[in-house]
Amino acid sequence: MKAVKTTVAVVVTLLLFFILFAGCIYFVIFNPGYLMSKYRTYDTAGQLSMNEADLRYVTEGLVDYVKGKADSLDMVVSVRGEEALFFNEKDVSHMKDVSDIIIFLRDTMVLAMLAVLLFGFFLIFNKSKKEFRTGVLIADGIIFVLALLTVIAANVNLNWLIVFAHGLVFNNMNWLLDPRYDNLIYLCPEQLFIDAGKTCGVIWIVFLILITVFAIILPRLQFSRPQASRREEK
Repeated sequence: MKAVKTTVAVVVTLLLFFILFAGCIYFVIFNPGYLMSKYRTYDTAGQLSMNEADLRYVTEGLVDYVKGKADSLDMVVSVRGEEALFFNEKDVSHMKDVSDIIIFLRDTMVLAMLAVLLFGFFLIFNKSKKEFRTGVLIADGIIFVLALLTVIAANVNLNWLIVFAHGLVFNNMNWLLDPRYDNLIYLCPEQLFIDAGKTCGVIWIVFLILITVFAIILPRLQFSRPQASRREEK
């Protein structure tokens, strides 16, 4: 039974990190405020010769489309001195693929939350404080190894890592964009992936520390029983 409870604790911890991963992408990265702050740093409006109001309009439309809140990416703005549709057919096709992935992540995140609640009640009911601590530490090790491999790969060959990651989630080559024709590449430059990874990394590290500290001190906590219960026992 101890092994079962430890395994459940590992699963709960990994699910929590998946929820955090999906939440970072859905709520933090695909957020107009976050994206616009990065576009100001990259001078995206200047690169496209468009004003910031139009850039925000396009960014908000893109985020709504990716999250399934908009049906179209047909947005006409002034780009490089000409009024035209911002996204071409290739851009739209790629963002449809991205939207499918983001919506899948969102729905899976909700299911993961329900699973965490279910498994959490199992651990609480079985008073599995020590097993929870062990499970968290094992999950920490798994996450650390995966993160270390990712960091090593990024430092050895970032382009290979980006190509490999895209190959895992896309079954076409629409993600290979050309800055001469595809405006989408200016909204999703390589630097954005790097900065987004750093942002999520900080959030994950903070969460890792908090849940690990909680798991370590949990078995040492002694919760006093209500006075009424004590009198009944006497």
